[in-house]
Amino acid sequence: MLSILNPKYTIPLDNQNYLGAGWNYVLDYSWIYNNIKTYDNTQASTLIIFDVGCGKRSKLWKFIIDTLGIQVIRIDRRPIKGVIQVENFLNFKHPLQPDIIYWASSIEHNTMDEMKKLYLHSMDLLREGGLFLATIALSEETFWDERTKQTNLSLSDAMKVFDETCIEGNFYGTRDCYRKNYLNLKNKYKKRFGHFGDNDPSYIVGGVKKIK
Repeated sequence: MLSILNPKYTIPLDNQNYLGAGWNYVLDYSWIYNNIKTYDNTQASTLIIFDVGCGKRSKLWKFIIDTLGIQVIRIDRRPIKGVIQVENFLNFKHPLQPDIIYWASSIEHNTMDEMKKLYLHSMDLLREGGLFLATIALSEETFWDERTKQTNLSLSDAMKVFDETCIEGNFYGTRDCYRKNYLNLKNKYKKRFGHFGDNDPSYIVGGVKKIK
């Protein structure tokens, strides 16, 4: 399922301190967290999660551990304390087979072809019945955004990358909610990029959810 994350209907995290610095993380993190929370909470203590591209600032992993008691293994390209450094995730192997792999606003920092390969490798790593989650940047057309160093995908290209056939939500209706400042997104965007013009935001947030 490819979901367009409408701030009007998003359930934010209980603790805003875990949201991080990103202007749109209230959507990314809350969507990922709530999908993990409802995945299989009867076996939370035995589940294993890979947080890929976790970055230095994100505290989502800590919120998951603190509230759900699930083991989170963090992975990133850069050397970060307590994080497994993997320069090329396509070569990554681990003795533990994860139940959940999530990419929180991270898989988008690759080309479209690379995203496809990273998605397929993630699915290979998951155990049967495992859950893949990724939040991505959606725009009217696919393009590389130099400001954010990410690929913004059109809906049709997002469907191709993630082998998806079903879309939940409306792109233009959701973008209008950003412009009406739901969850303070308009103000956060302006603070992040220094403006909010007639064509902003340049992208909105989508979520990809797949069961292996």
